[in-house]
Amino acid sequence: MDIIYNDIKKDLPSEQLHKLFVSVGWSDGSETLDMINNYNIPFINSTLVVSAWENERLIGAVRVLSDKMFRSIIYDLLFLPQFQNKGIGK
Repeated sequence: MDIIYNDIKKDLPSEQLHKLFVSVGWSDGSETLDMINNYNIPFINSTLVVSAWENERLIGAVRVLSDKMFRSIIYDLLFLPQFQNKGIGK
């Protein structure tokens, strides 16, 4: 498995990000086209985003919100089901 991690890019492809949320059951897929097109805004506005890629396909992502001094909280740690339980998100 050749997985590439990226901790610089926050502007993840909205459509792939939406499919990721649907695949893990965190979305029922009923979002409007406008919502899907802007699905990456919470990631863009996060303190840290780490994404996992297999070639050009987004297979996982996590975002962190932080005050950059005392507290940080992990949000939205998710991977496509076929990549779960393989240690990729450690």
